[in-house]
Amino acid sequence: FHGGQRFHCPSLAPAGRIDAARALFSKMRAEQPQLSARWVRLNVPYQTPELMGRFLDGLRKAGLEN
Repeated sequence: FHGGQRFHCPSLAPAGRIDAARALFSKMRAEQPQLSARWVRLNVPYQTPELMGRFLDGLRKAGLEN
C-alpha cells in the first residue's frame, strides 16, 4: 500500500534509521516514479504547513528530490 509506505518512510529518518528510510524510499520510487515534493504537496492530506514540512523533510532525508 503506497500510502502506508509514504507515511512509514519519513518516520524512519528522524528515528536515526536513515539506511532503512533510503531503502524503503528506493522501493517506493520504483513503484511510484512520479513521487516528488510537488506530488506530495498536491496529494497528501496534511492540514498544516508545519506537518507537511516535517513530512517532506523526512522524505528528503530518505532521498526525495524536489
